[in-house]
Amino acid sequence: DQSYLWMSSLPLSVMGEELNKCWETGIQKSWILNVGDIKPEEGEMDYFIRCGWDVDKYTNDSMGFSSEWMRRNFGNQINEETSKEVADILNTFYQHTNVRKVDHMRLDIFEQTQYNEWDKRMEVYQNLFERAQKVAASLSSNGARTAFYELVQCKINWAYYTNKAFYYADKSNLAYDQGRMASADAFSKLSIEAEKERKSEISYYSKIAGGKWDNFIDPENHAPPVITQLPATNPALILGDAEMGVIVQGESMPTAAESEIKFSRYNQSGKFIDIFNKGASKFNWTAVSDKNWLTLSVKSGTVKDEE
Repeated sequence: DQSYLWMSSLPLSVMGEELNKCWETGIQKSWILNVGDIKPEEGEMDYFIRCGWDVDKYTNDSMGFSSEWMRRNFGNQINEETSKEVADILNTFYQHTNVRKVDHMRLDIFEQTQYNEWDKRMEVYQNLFERAQKVAASLSSNGARTAFYELVQCKINWAYYTNKAFYYADKSNLAYDQGRMASADAFSKLSIEAEKERKSEISYYSKIAGGKWDNFIDPENHAPPVITQLPATNPALILGDAEMGVIVQGESMPTAAESEIKFSRYNQSGKFIDIFNKGASKFNWTAVSDKNWLTLSVKSGTVKDEE
């Protein structure tokens, strides 16, 4: 079930390095590239072909290629600053999506309770999503915006919504295990919404440019499917009365004993305390510090799901 057919997430720098090895070891007459869904991989295909013509030019400058490729395709629609911005968007996309390919997403891959691995990953994808939207909005013609979507923005959006669906599914399942039932329900709904957005993006791709790419890309219709479908969550079937629960950073489950937060000069300067609702409705809370060196970012509030 590990097909790799939906989108290319192989960093251009890795492709360049491997092609350079081919050239240096005497494999110089014939290179073969399996492109797959052509349009979103046009940049990668172009890079491969140009390395075949001049293997040294872009070997250590994949971002330079991406910037040049954008200017070559969009002409006066895009300036040098924006082309470099797109190159950085693509480079960051390759780096993070190659860590865990969108086609191979699973639950419980990224850590949630110690080093906020999932939160940091989603911050990157949120940033990429917003930056790609900004670039698209800066293009002056519908044709240029359509081309940018086909070549760049579609895969940023697909990766964003796929990661978002699994991010909230993992948060829902952890919340359920910890007894944070209101949060489990809320995160489950957010996961479902992200999955719907992913499907909507794929459908939109089939309709753009007069339906030119209709049914070219549908990661759910291969055998086996190239991507896990809606990730499983654990919504609470019944919510009782509002009741406060507390869990601190570093704990995977609430503890009946007093929780302990450890600070170190060598890692995070801040730690979180999660105040959550075990039931429905809402409650008020206050917090105080008995250490003069410890500053609370928030000292009171009202919780419906969690803070």
